This record gives sequence, structure tokens and C-alpha cells, in this order.
Amino acid sequence: MAAVRVSIKFAKATTDLDFESPDVTLGDPPDLRRAVEAQLSVPVPSQQLICGGRRWQGVAFADDLKVVEAAGPKGTKEADGLKAAATVVVAAAVAVAVAVAVAAAAAVAAAAAAAVPARGVARGCSG
Repeated sequence: MAAVRVSIKFAKATTDLDFESPDVTLGDPPDLRRAVEAQLSVPVPSQQLICGGRRWQGVAFADDLKVVEAAGPKGTKEADGLKAAATVVVAAAVAVAVAVAVAAAAAVAAAAAAAVPARGVARGCSG
């Protein structure tokens, strides 16, 4: 039976990661970040972990911090001796890809609008 279960929301899907040890950390083995990379194929440098409205980054969320401590009382639930934390993973690469796709679509629309001749020029009128 798992000691800690972390529910990960990523790309509109929820995945549960079970850890046998209650000492699972954010970055030091056994750790959450490598488990997310293994299960969801999101590279560690691209991960942004968010739980309870707080982004897990910076000095306050060092790699040796336990997941249960990082989640705090608002981010964890306990049932039958199992602690559960709900976490959202945001991949920066996904956000960048979406932004690039939107910018490319806008550039194509602008190029198409520029290619359409002005009203008078299309009919061969000079003025």
C-alpha cells in the first residue's frame, strides 16, 4: 500500500502517482519530478508544479523538501493512513508551442490580407 499518493493534472488528464515512502521529495530521489518525467514525459526543466494555488519553485521549495510538507495542510488529504496531494503540472514547452502556433496563425492571416489587392486596383481603375 502506498504511503503517499500524488494526483497529477496535466493536459486535461489526471494521473495518480503512488509512493511507498512518506519521505518522497520534490527533487532528491525518490522524487516527484523524476516520476512525473517517467509517467507523463514532461522533462524536469520544463515542469512547473502547482498545488493549492502555490507554484513549487524557488528557495522555499528546494529539491530536498518533502511533498507532504510542500503541499501543506490545504493541499493534502488523509484517508486510511494514506496522504494524498493534488498537484497540477504545467509544461513550459507546451505553453510556448501554443503561443508560437497562435503567432504563426496571425502572421498567415496578415499575409493573406496583404495579398488581396485594394478595391480599385483589382478592377484596373486608376483612380
